[in-house]
Amino acid sequence: MNVSIVTVHLNDFDGLNNTYHSLRRLLVSRQINWLVIDGGSEVTTEEQEKCFDLIASEADIFISEPDSGIYDAMNKGTRLASADYVLYLNAGDELHPSFELEKLIQTIKLKQAVMIWGCCQVQYKSGSTVGIKTRSPSWAWYGMPVCHAAIFFEREALGDNPYDTRFHIGADYDLVCRLVTSGAKVVRFDSLISVFHRGGLSDVNRDAALQEENEIRLKNFKIPILVGNAIKHFRAMSGRLAQTAWLRNLWRRWI
Repeated sequence: MNVSIVTVHLNDFDGLNNTYHSLRRLLVSRQINWLVIDGGSEVTTEEQEKCFDLIASEADIFISEPDSGIYDAMNKGTRLASADYVLYLNAGDELHPSFELEKLIQTIKLKQAVMIWGCCQVQYKSGSTVGIKTRSPSWAWYGMPVCHAAIFFEREALGDNPYDTRFHIGADYDLVCRLVTSGAKVVRFDSLISVFHRGGLSDVNRDAALQEENEIRLKNFKIPILVGNAIKHFRAMSGRLAQTAWLRNLWRRWI
């Protein structure tokens, strides 16, 4: 049983360095296969060059070339991944210090699932963190029921192009919905897998992200437009409420 971790990167050298250091203990012991797919970052300083040299020497596969976006890069990484299971941990995100690979492997061997859904810790720009448990797959119609950086996918189930590049922000949600609606077995792993840093593409383009979510709901669950719009507005409201720390903690505890 082996595991690949795919890291997609573009011009976030500090984030890439943080991701590397979170994986270092597993890289040193050769317990994972690490693939870094860079989209042709501009190396303009000596520190950035040193970072790239380090990553190129530590990763099992390191590619730096222009691509058509984050999901094109993730598809590329998928095609190069040869392990039994794949985790997508993009630059800036980190493997949680408490993560136990052996515990995960035992769960995989016992359960034989297409997706292993773990928990994650979300870190906000303010420095505050919130632990988030995965929801049941039955929540997929509402929104992403699990942090993408906390899902181990069975490599065989992914194919060569699992991410629909017609979506620019929500292709990870679409992938999860497609697998859930196809009847893929999901096992919920009640342990922290990753630290997810807010402020990425879906946060910066929140309105566009919610619109893509709506399209994905319609595509995968045939939810009527009016109902989908109501869900979209409710999620937008909850996102604004989440900017207040005590409301965020209350919301994550109950929803």
